[in-house]
Amino acid sequence: MILRVGENPEITGRIFSQYFELSDGARLTEDEKNIFMPSLISVMQKLHCVNYHRENYVRIEIERLQIAHALATRDPNVARTELELLCELQGFLFQIKSSLDILVKSLRVIPNMQVGIRTFSNRGKDLIKGLECYKRSKTANIRAADRLIKLLKSFTACFDEIIGHRDELNHAKTLDDYFFVFNAQNLQEFNPPFFKGRAPVEYINECYQKILLFHQDFISCVLVFFMPVDVVLQEVVEYENNQEIPVVDRYLRWKLLPRDRIKSDTQIPIEAVQEVFAKRNSMSDVFEFLRQNAAAPR
Repeated sequence: MILRVGENPEITGRIFSQYFELSDGARLTEDEKNIFMPSLISVMQKLHCVNYHRENYVRIEIERLQIAHALATRDPNVARTELELLCELQGFLFQIKSSLDILVKSLRVIPNMQVGIRTFSNRGKDLIKGLECYKRSKTANIRAADRLIKLLKSFTACFDEIIGHRDELNHAKTLDDYFFVFNAQNLQEFNPPFFKGRAPVEYINECYQKILLFHQDFISCVLVFFMPVDVVLQEVVEYENNQEIPVVDRYLRWKLLPRDRIKSDTQIPIEAVQEVFAKRNSMSDVFEFLRQNAAAPR
């Protein structure tokens, strides 16, 4: 049976395709794959939930605008709280936090990783502490842990904002002024309900893109724990607008690049190695290329 997790090519590309792009370099055992792969499926399901509320908000806002305009036409002094939009906004923020809670569980595949992986608590700061604790173990992959810590710290402001908004709606208060406002002199002029001083669709789309990138980079960082030191991740941008490759592959951000095998004594031009990667060969093909060309002139 072939399992398809949704029909969104961006989610599939950023999570599933990114995993397979890096899987040649990540030496996971079968047991480790059996732990890690269900985590990927769960992460993708949660991202689809996030996107479900995002798409619903955009659609419902258009529908509610038409209804609100008709109401304002009858009486411009009457406004209606847009409960349907509020439900989607709250659902969107709640599912983001839930997706992060699921995401950190992918770290269970890492030996001796015991701290800070039950939930995405304290907006990721507890996970940073857990990784610092992990680094003190004798078998720790410090290089990989530092990479993940750096990623988490780079999103601190993002999580403080998004999870802070979610916590406020969930624990403090709801929005009592969430409605369309029309110009009584010209009903074609209006303001949509605002959230934190911003148009919600703009806010939601921006948050969605940030969360997708974080999940993609987080999964990639987890795989680094299982990569040999002679392999590093290289960020790529050339896939994004490449119409000749599958749509899902246009969302790849990272590819494997040998590091210790490319030194001055190998006499292999870096352009030649990058050309091999451009053809999207497997890591075994790349290492075979390096072996055969170890004495090639520059």
